[in-house]
Amino acid sequence: MKGEAKKIIKFLDGSDKRFIIPVYQRNYSWQKKQCEKLFNDLKNLISKPDSPHFFGSIVSSQAEGEGKEDYLIIDGQQRLTTISILLVAIVKLLAEKLVSTSDLRLEEKITKKHLVDEYQDDQRKIRLKPIKDDCNAFDSLFGSQDDFILSSNVTKNFLYFKERIIEENIDVSSLYEAISRLEIIDIFLHKEDDPQLIFESLNSTGLALEEGDKIRNFILMGLKPKLQEEYYEKYWNKIEKLTHYQVSEFFKDYLTLKLGRSVVIRDIYFTFKEYIQENNIQTEECLKDLLNFSKLYEVIVKPTISNRSYAHLLLRLQQLEFTVIHPLLLSILDLQNMGDITEDEVSESLRAIESYLLRRLIVGLPTNALNKVFATIGRDIERRVQQSSATYVEVLKYLLLSKEESSRYPKDEEFIQSLFNKNIYAMSSKNKMYLFSCLENGDSKEQAQVIEKLKDGTYSIEHVMPQTLSREWKVDLGVENEIVHEKYLHTLPNLTLTGYNSVYSNKPFKDKLTIKDGFKDSNLRLNKYISSCAQWTETEMLERMKLLTQRAKEIWSLPTSTYLPPEKITDDYTLQDDIDFTGRNLISFDLFDTTYKVDNWKSMQIHVVNELYEKFTDIINDLILDQTFDDLKSTSGQLANQYHVINDEFAIYANCSTKYKISMLRDLFSRCGLDLTELGLSLKVN
Repeated sequence: MKGEAKKIIKFLDGSDKRFIIPVYQRNYSWQKKQCEKLFNDLKNLISKPDSPHFFGSIVSSQAEGEGKEDYLIIDGQQRLTTISILLVAIVKLLAEKLVSTSDLRLEEKITKKHLVDEYQDDQRKIRLKPIKDDCNAFDSLFGSQDDFILSSNVTKNFLYFKERIIEENIDVSSLYEAISRLEIIDIFLHKEDDPQLIFESLNSTGLALEEGDKIRNFILMGLKPKLQEEYYEKYWNKIEKLTHYQVSEFFKDYLTLKLGRSVVIRDIYFTFKEYIQENNIQTEECLKDLLNFSKLYEVIVKPTISNRSYAHLLLRLQQLEFTVIHPLLLSILDLQNMGDITEDEVSESLRAIESYLLRRLIVGLPTNALNKVFATIGRDIERRVQQSSATYVEVLKYLLLSKEESSRYPKDEEFIQSLFNKNIYAMSSKNKMYLFSCLENGDSKEQAQVIEKLKDGTYSIEHVMPQTLSREWKVDLGVENEIVHEKYLHTLPNLTLTGYNSVYSNKPFKDKLTIKDGFKDSNLRLNKYISSCAQWTETEMLERMKLLTQRAKEIWSLPTSTYLPPEKITDDYTLQDDIDFTGRNLISFDLFDTTYKVDNWKSMQIHVVNELYEKFTDIINDLILDQTFDDLKSTSGQLANQYHVINDEFAIYANCSTKYKISMLRDLFSRCGLDLTELGLSLKVN
């Protein structure tokens, strides 16, 4: 590896020199914010003629099989592409005579020295070759504006640079001279250098790479150029498009499915790398699997593209926005693709999941409990199906129904009571839209576009009994009108959909009923009972509550399961579970996908801290030196009897209650950035 400081213009200069962005690189992603900072820096350089400006590093290597002056850009493509776009903008402005310059040869100089190699044997003579879509957008800048690809960041930034130069009357000769003072560290890799290791260690001054970008580099970087191109076109480009470029989120769900545990978003790259290496998965085998699951992922995040009978259920789940369920949905759809479960079983599974999520939402149970539930349930179902003759959907329903405490599946009484006592009007907009859409449509084939019409303002949510009581309303509600008003105002029995909210206002009920387009004229199912009423009092609201209760139980029904589990041997928990383990007998624990047999809590605590020390040495050493953290102590000082020596470096506070041990481990996991579900605990059944 050889590195030297040089001007970026010097790096771009030279006959026969081309710059190729490998297909394993991410698409060009600089936006206006980054371009604005660069342009402001260049303006500052114009006012300071003698000042250089460091512009980061560019890492390159010889392009195998290409010309001797062809460079693969391993790192720094964002900066290199942006400077090239800016140079094209200057050239176009000069060609269109929208700016003038004292240097009459500037247009020709920039074009021939930095942008185009007219002596190149290839038909394409432009020096910079971005990856596929970016390349098309970049090439179009050299032609007519009618052919510009306006959706591309390449084009948007080109137009931004042109606009700023014209609006601020920037002298392009001075701007070019400022660009000439941008300094880079030019790092050239030799054949014996490992580009992947160097790539992992680099810190870029541009946009930080997302986890999906790092994974793409890991998969494709080590391949021969022709194979890179083949796999990019055959697999990766399709994966990006199928996931709608939410690649990092897709990999989080994919890894959660494969590993059966939660994966922290910032650890996706190293987790994926470890998964591939430990399982010795070959590159094309990996890409085929990723492509398969990316097709399923698109069905989940864009249900409208699917013609499957359960598409409307996926759409409703998507409207709830519980992305934590995606790994389980991927598993379910994959099983159907393989013929292991039927389309009807998929529908039944989705209904059970939807009901579970909605009931918990209405009851107000914490959402963080769902991480463990949906990260681990897939493997649990698979294991139980293999051990019995039960079907997938029956086991799924059983496992959801068997959850306890903060993970529980609310039963009918709790659900209905919460549904009608809840301030529905105060719920988030997306949840209200989902709720009223389901109550209006159910599974009817004649679907009113409730969510779309609420979003565009065609529909609104109407209080039948208004928020401010007029004299007529007080009379109609009777002597306890204030109590009734306070009790029912924002609850479901008093809320409905209408396209005429501003017309209804706080008019008396008989007017809301009979005015043009009033409740009598409404075609909405939710208004059918209201239109049959002569008045709107507590009696009518209670009657509507009964009708809505029946509808809610039909839409979000409590499932039943025929699965009979084998006799329970252990109670299984994780560090995340809010359980008092005092007096319970520990049998084993799982950490980092390995099971350890133990017979007491102290042994577990010591072993876990040992493992954390191995993986997070720097963090643990800092805690040992931190005098405010008493659970870890250096062995160099005097230790109280409560401490157990781990190694020559430190001891832990171990002669303490089980409750304290658990609290200490939760604290350590948090400080190490670990998910609490990483530590599983198997206890003897009481």
